[in-house]
Amino acid sequence: MRTYDYATAGIYFVTVCTHGKRCVLGRVTNDRVVLSRIGAIVDECWRAIPEHFAGVELHEFVVMPNHLHGLIILPEAPRAQHAVPLRNKDVLAPERSFGAMRPGELSAIVRSFKSACTKRVNRLRRTSGRTLWQRGYYEHVVRDADDLEQLQRYIIENPLSWVLNRENPLRGK
Repeated sequence: MRTYDYATAGIYFVTVCTHGKRCVLGRVTNDRVVLSRIGAIVDECWRAIPEHFAGVELHEFVVMPNHLHGLIILPEAPRAQHAVPLRNKDVLAPERSFGAMRPGELSAIVRSFKSACTKRVNRLRRTSGRTLWQRGYYEHVVRDADDLEQLQRYIIENPLSWVLNRENPLRGK
C-alpha cells in the first residue's frame, strides 16, 4: 500500500523469493522441507532477525525450496537496528526519496535479512556479487485474528501443497 507506514506496530506476512525462483534452499520430500546448506543459512538468518532489531518478534515461518514465508511482529516502541542508520531527513520528511528507509521499518528488516543471507551464501560458495534473492518482496498487513489464523495455517501447510504450488518448477512432472 503506497501510503501505509510500514514502521507501524503490527503483524506482517512476508514472502521473499530466490533469484529466478531457483530451488536452491532445499527440497520437499514426503511433505517436509529438507533444507540445503543455503536453506540452512536462510533459516539461521531469519531466526536472527530479533537479535538485530530490538523488539521485533517472529511468528510462524517456512523456508521452501525457492521462497520463504514468514510473519514478523513490529513493536510499538522505536527500534534500533544495524543496517540503516537513523538520518534526520528520514524522521522529518515523510515524503522521503524512493528507497530511503527508517530504522525498524519492514523494508529495512527484509533488506537486512536478504543482505545477510547473500553475504553468507557468497562466502560459502566462494563467490562475490552473486544474487540470491529476486528484487523486492511481497508483504501483507495482518488485519485481524482471522487473517492471522489463516496465514499461520497457510505457512504451516505450505510444504504439504508444494507438489501443486505454482512456484514449484517441478509441478506436474
